[in-house]
This record gives sequence, C-alpha cells and structure tokens, in this order.
Amino acid sequence: MDYAGFVPVPCKLSAGLKGAVIGNDKVRLGWFRDVECVPPDWPMKPVSGQTVTVAAPGDSWQVEFIDPVTGKSTGESRVSIRDGEARIILPEAQGSVTVRLKRLGP
Repeated sequence: MDYAGFVPVPCKLSAGLKGAVIGNDKVRLGWFRDVECVPPDWPMKPVSGQTVTVAAPGDSWQVEFIDPVTGKSTGESRVSIRDGEARIILPEAQGSVTVRLKRLGP
C-alpha cells in the first residue's frame, strides 16, 4: 500500500468509541476501540453496534473490517456517501477493530 499523501481524516464516533482515521482521496485506514480501554489495566470490552462516520468524497466506497490482532479480514461491504460522509456500522469485535476503505467511483 502506498501511504503517500496520507493525512488525518475527519471522523465522528459513537459515544462508546475512541479512534482515528488517516488516508488520502482513494484509501482510508481507521482503528477504533472501546472508550474505556485505558491504562493501566486496558480492559478490552467488545465493540458492537457502534458507528463511525468518515469524511469521504465521491459516491461509493468499499469498507473492509480487519482483526488488528491477526491482520485477517473479517468481512466487507459497500457504503454509500451522503453529504460527503460514509456512515459505517462496526461489526462485533473483541476490544478493537480496524477498517480499510477503498474508493470505488469518481
């Protein structure tokens, strides 16, 4: 993957999440975890039904969910863009989840 031009990307998170997104006009990467997962104990509560809204130009993007521990894909779907944003419903995950978005259209 070419990380050229990657910058922080605006995103809005459900109240139970913390995380961030970086990317360019064609690819975005995000990592999210439970908002209460903090030191010194780092409790890993499941993430389920939380939403992330990511700034995204164009008409359609594909989102892939990745297990950050194994690096394996756990599923993917297309998301439509409304008012320049992609709303993503995160799948059930233990502790945290990573997303990769690829722009499908112009």
